Amino acid sequence: MLMSDVKKRLPFLLVLAAVAVGFFLLNVLTPFYADDFTYYYSFLYTPDHPRIASLSEFFMSQYVHYHIMNGRAVAHALAQLFLLLGKPVFNCINTGAFLLMGWAMQALMTGKRSFSPLLFFFALGGLWFVTPAFGQDFLWLTASGTYLYSVLIILLYLVPFRRALESNAPGGWLRAVLFLPLGLLAGWSQENASAALLVMMVCFFLACRLMGRPLRLWMLTGLVGNLAGLALMLLAPGQSTRLSGSGGLGTFQLWLQRGISITLCARKYLWLPALLFLFFVGWRLKTDGLGSLRTQWRRWLPTMVFLMGSLASAYSMVLSPQFPDRAWSCIVAFTLVTVGNTAALCADLKLPKPLPQAVCVLTLAAVIFTYSQAFQDLSLTHRQYSAREVQIQTALEQGKRELTLAPITGHSKYNCYPPEGDLGLDSAQWPNTSIALFHGLDAIHSTQEEAGNG
Repeated sequence: MLMSDVKKRLPFLLVLAAVAVGFFLLNVLTPFYADDFTYYYSFLYTPDHPRIASLSEFFMSQYVHYHIMNGRAVAHALAQLFLLLGKPVFNCINTGAFLLMGWAMQALMTGKRSFSPLLFFFALGGLWFVTPAFGQDFLWLTASGTYLYSVLIILLYLVPFRRALESNAPGGWLRAVLFLPLGLLAGWSQENASAALLVMMVCFFLACRLMGRPLRLWMLTGLVGNLAGLALMLLAPGQSTRLSGSGGLGTFQLWLQRGISITLCARKYLWLPALLFLFFVGWRLKTDGLGSLRTQWRRWLPTMVFLMGSLASAYSMVLSPQFPDRAWSCIVAFTLVTVGNTAALCADLKLPKPLPQAVCVLTLAAVIFTYSQAFQDLSLTHRQYSAREVQIQTALEQGKRELTLAPITGHSKYNCYPPEGDLGLDSAQWPNTSIALFHGLDAIHSTQEEAGNG
C-alpha cells in the first residue's frame, strides 16, 4: 500500500521538485538591488559601525525606520532580518515561502482540508504568468517582504475563515487569544492588501450569516487585530512623511483619473484570469441553468468574497500617489483565488478529453519558454553584478575610492533590475550613495552621467 501511494504521488512530487529547483535558481541568480543596499544598514546610523550585526541593532533600526520611513514594519522587519541572515539563507526560505503561497491559495479556492495538486499548480502558474513585476515581487529580497511575505501572511490568515464557510468553525478562548496577534500581523502588512483584507473580513461575516454559520469569538478578535495593524501602519510618523513627500492623497478628480488608470492596467494585466473566470461561471450556469441561482446562490458566496477583495485591493490605490507594477502582487493573488473558487464549483463537470491534455501541453511549453527567457536575462544580470564586484575590489586594492561604473540592467518582468539600469545620474544621490557605502567607496558615478555631460 505504501509503494502504491508513492507511485500515485510520484508525478506530483517530481513536478513540485522541478518548480522548487527552478525558483531557487532564479533566487540565486538575483543579486542585491537598490533598497537591499540601504536596508543592509541600520537606520540608527553610527559612523563607526553602520551595518546591522545583531538583533539589538535590528530592533533599534526598525524603531527608527517606523518613525522616519513608513509604517510597513512587518514587511521591512522581514527584509532586514533576511539581510542579517544572508542571501543564501534567504534563497532557501524564499523558495519555501513561494510554494507555501501556492498551498494557501489552493486552500482558499476549495475551503477544504484536502490538498488539490491541480489548483496548487494553477496558483503558482497564475502567479508566474500574470504578475506584472514577478522579479521585484518574489525574487528581490527587500521588496519580497512587502509583496510576497505580507500577502502570504494574509492568505494564511484567511484559510480558517474560508473553511468556516464550508463547515461550522471551532471556537475556544485559546483560538480567540491567538487570532488577535495573527490579525495584527495580517493587518500590518501592505496598504492595498490590508484594505482588501478588511473588505473580505466584512464579506466573510456576511457570508457566514447568510449561510447560517456561527460567528466565533476568534473571528472578532482577528478583526480587531486587523484594524489595529492597519492603524499602526497608516498612522506611523514615517507614513505621513512618505505620503506628503510623494504628493499626498490628492483630490476627488485625481481619484477618478487614478481609477480609470487602474481599470486600464487591470485590463492589461488581468485579461487571462478574467477570461477564465467568465469561462467557469458560464460553464457552471449553462450546465445548471440560470434558475439555479435562486436555489444555489450560497455556493457562490466564497467567490464573491474574494472578488470583492480583488476589487478592493486594486481600487484602494486611488488614494495612493504612486502605483508601481510590483503593488499588483496581492491583486493578482486575490484574483487567482477568485478564479480558483469558480473552478472548484465546476469540479464535477467533465471537459472533452483532448482539451485538458492540450491545455497542459500548451502551458508546459509556455512555462519552458518563459523560464528560459527569465533564466538567460537573470544570468546576464548576475554576470554584470559579479564583474562589477571584481572591478570594485580591484580598484580598492589599488587605493581608489571613487569609480565610474556601467549600470546593471534587466530586460524581463522576472528581473528586478530595470532596463535603464540601477545607477542614478547624480553620484551624490541614492542609490549611488548606498551602493558606494556598501562597497566601501566614497562615490560611484554612472557611465550614463558621463555620456550626458559629454
